[in-house]
Amino acid sequence: MWLRASTVFSLALVSQFSFSQSLNFPGDMLSAGQQHATTEVSVTDWYAGGNYIDDASVAAIDDLDRGIAEARGKGYGIVTELTYMMGLNSDLNLGLRYAYVYEKSNAGIDADSGNNIEGNWVNEGGTELSLLANMRVNSLAIWENEIQLPICSSSSSVCKTRLAAPKNSQQAGRSGGQAQGFFSVKSGLAANWFTEMDTHFLGRVYASAALSDKVDGEKVSAPVALGASFGTIVPLQLHHQLTGTLSMDYMLDYSAYSAQVQGKVDYSSQSRVSFKTEYLWDVFNQVQVRPFVDLAVVQRPSETFRVEGQRSRLEYTAGTQVTLGAQLSASF
Repeated sequence: MWLRASTVFSLALVSQFSFSQSLNFPGDMLSAGQQHATTEVSVTDWYAGGNYIDDASVAAIDDLDRGIAEARGKGYGIVTELTYMMGLNSDLNLGLRYAYVYEKSNAGIDADSGNNIEGNWVNEGGTELSLLANMRVNSLAIWENEIQLPICSSSSSVCKTRLAAPKNSQQAGRSGGQAQGFFSVKSGLAANWFTEMDTHFLGRVYASAALSDKVDGEKVSAPVALGASFGTIVPLQLHHQLTGTLSMDYMLDYSAYSAQVQGKVDYSSQSRVSFKTEYLWDVFNQVQVRPFVDLAVVQRPSETFRVEGQRSRLEYTAGTQVTLGAQLSASF
């Protein structure tokens, strides 16, 4: 239903345009009165292997028999995202972003002690609403800002904050929502520029943080993330371009509710390195289609938690993540 609605929304946008500037690359801005809308659909598949340590207490750190067993996690997700931007003037653009996300995850542990924290679970629903504000810094760069508003609730049928639990031999499990339920802010700089040899580059740096909250009565901390990307834009022919972007993201330690463990988990730092390539095709002067592929190596965080009073841990090696998608955008 959501995919059908976003398709109708996109076709409606295509039907009424006058020539206008597009937001093609990081650092682009709309002029006064111009509007830009995009709909994006993507599919992601991921996998990570590692170990489950049944007794991860400090007292057992030198014990070779700590209940170590192989563990693995995998999953896939489908995201439909809508973004709308409007130029108040050439130095200030405002907008909104909303998405509907379906994610299915699976965790396996080759030990009887891990039966209650393995299985399948689903998180599905609308995300929180994000407010966007881009401001011109100088002729080269802009300041990008995104504020996530916690507008969802556990009782909503579309945008819910309900917590998930895995289905396994110990329990029936339950599906959860996609809303995070807390206020967050993301801010950074973005730019694209030409060199003296007419080589076209793009880049972006950002930092994000969120307010901490309580989950199941326990205080948890919100993640702080940092990231940067750098890429190049290659013109192929008239109305056709190709981009290649290398991105690096890093998230600091934090604690949060885990659907797998069904309780508070202390997460270590984590990182992600990815390469994304996009094909930009200007179907009309105002309409653009851009399919993309994103290949990533992800170092998932170690997870430390308590099971029946005993300190346990999940440790992962670097895993893979592949995302395929396409974006339809229109300016008017």
